[in-house]
Amino acid sequence: MTKSSNDSYIGLSDNYHYLSEIFDQYIGRDYYEYIRNRFKNICNDLAPASRHLDIGCGTGDLLEYSYSLGLNVKGIDISPAMIKEAKARLNPNIDITCKSFFDVSNTNWNIITANNDVFNYLAIDHKLEYIFGHLSDLLTNNGVFYGDVVSDYDILENWNDSGHTHTDSKTFRCNVSYKVENHTYPTGLVKRDWEIKENNQWVKKESEIEVLRGISVDEIISASKKNNLSVSLSEFPNGNIEIFIVKH
Repeated sequence: MTKSSNDSYIGLSDNYHYLSEIFDQYIGRDYYEYIRNRFKNICNDLAPASRHLDIGCGTGDLLEYSYSLGLNVKGIDISPAMIKEAKARLNPNIDITCKSFFDVSNTNWNIITANNDVFNYLAIDHKLEYIFGHLSDLLTNNGVFYGDVVSDYDILENWNDSGHTHTDSKTFRCNVSYKVENHTYPTGLVKRDWEIKENNQWVKKESEIEVLRGISVDEIISASKKNNLSVSLSEFPNGNIEIFIVKH
């Protein structure tokens, strides 16, 4: 598995150890409801039993939906905790593997998805042109890509001294804070401070920290052109840049 700046950032073997257990129920519901609707519209133009690769599949919400539509699906994620949750809840026929995007070598995917800021994490260590080059290699002719990324503008304008809290008030509390790490090379840090209820007492756990780079509209357009990919962009409901790509 390829290492990145996000791997073991503060010594944890998995920066999604706690998040994976509560993501589906408390955080990802509205987000993935929107993605499923968009995905279904895209699939209307695909042949039956098309091949779908989901990069950064997390707990497998989109994979489960894609499988229900009759697609041949595969999910990858670098988080062992996310993969464990996905395997526990998904149909065993769904292929899920703990690996990096750059470790995928099998090609001819009809549709590839990468949501929830996946490319922002990859962009810490790789130019977007290189990321899109590998994406192009994996797609079949007329294959499509759908994803979303955090913009450079969002990180620079909205991240400093911002945050929110996730809690069920009974078993966990998670305080999320955001910080701008680099203004020239728009980079942000996400920190999740966890408290878990154990024996009727709140116990602090190790923080989960992630680093991601903001991506601009111009960078997306340039990387697409250099890889002969047709791209259209729109604004995601949470302010992210929504990306739709076709390989011709």
